[in-house]
Amino acid sequence: MESQKPYSLSHEETLEEYKNLQKFLLSGNKFKELRSKARSLMSPTPRTLLYQEHSVSVYKYQSLKSKVISRPMLVVPSLVNRPSIMDHLEGESFIAAMVQRGIPVFMIEWGEQIQSQRNVNLEQYLKGYLGRACRRVTWDQNADGLHLAGYCLGGTLATVFCGLDRGDLVKSLVTMVTPLNFHDQGLLSWWAREEHFDVDKIVDTWGNVPAHFFSSSFPWLVPTAPIKKARTLYQKQDDEDFLLRFLALDLWISENIDFPGEVYREIIKLGYQKNVLVKDKKWAFDGGDSELSKITFPVLNMVAAYDHVSPPESCSLVKDLLPNAACETRIHETGHLGFALGKDKFGQNTSRYWDEIIDWLSIVESKEKR
Repeated sequence: MESQKPYSLSHEETLEEYKNLQKFLLSGNKFKELRSKARSLMSPTPRTLLYQEHSVSVYKYQSLKSKVISRPMLVVPSLVNRPSIMDHLEGESFIAAMVQRGIPVFMIEWGEQIQSQRNVNLEQYLKGYLGRACRRVTWDQNADGLHLAGYCLGGTLATVFCGLDRGDLVKSLVTMVTPLNFHDQGLLSWWAREEHFDVDKIVDTWGNVPAHFFSSSFPWLVPTAPIKKARTLYQKQDDEDFLLRFLALDLWISENIDFPGEVYREIIKLGYQKNVLVKDKKWAFDGGDSELSKITFPVLNMVAAYDHVSPPESCSLVKDLLPNAACETRIHETGHLGFALGKDKFGQNTSRYWDEIIDWLSIVESKEKR
């Protein structure tokens, strides 16, 4: 077996590498300034506040283009991270793409949870906050209903809400990287199992689950990420455009928000531990269950084949779980953020998936007019 030659650098290369490392180690203020600049570039699409209740807000995005879709779209982001990922940067924005393509777009933002919301349960979040948001959007647009679009856990909430709404307000549903089968092969599913995780102790101790709980645990989904981050910053330290986009994404990843306590307890117990949507095809509430069989309108389910947060097996059962819906599942070769940013971690363009969503909505509305 041929022995591997030792890696070596010339004297000049070693000196150049040392200078680059020294410059990198002294660039703390530079990165701090770039991080601040990156923050100012996030959420670029113009919008106005339509409705606010407690920590929850609904925003209306401004469009100068004629409508190509008659009903408005309400975007439902996850409860874990800030919703800015849906309108991340110029050229990397799901919301901007929808607006530019002629859709009236709104987004519900769950906001920074206050301690008095620790006892607000999932039923109140869905029937209360999300239900009222849907009504305000349809009133604003003088529409007979809306298209609901949920991302990640926001898609789970949207689906459960649709089982309560039963077509009254929601006329179609788009789910993106949305877990409904919580017993998958991913680390999040394993961590949250009943034998591993005492959610009652977490919620009873803290009330609302603090942001630092997520920011200190989520990095372990990819343990090498901090090393890769440092290496990338070192290698790209002179590329300001790259650094601004890199730091903007890092801001979104690292800045979690507090999770409402009782909602967290329910999602962990009924979702990750009991997996009720798969086992029972419903989510039980005191005021009436959300039954997946009652969803009878069109559903488009967008799945990312390389998603380590919501693995394909957790997202691809939608058609089986919604037997009475005209459901279409599309699995694409991208990662968890591909549908939100219009590109994946390899820099490949994924904005064509936005066109898929527009085309699908157009077909849905055209079929209704026949």
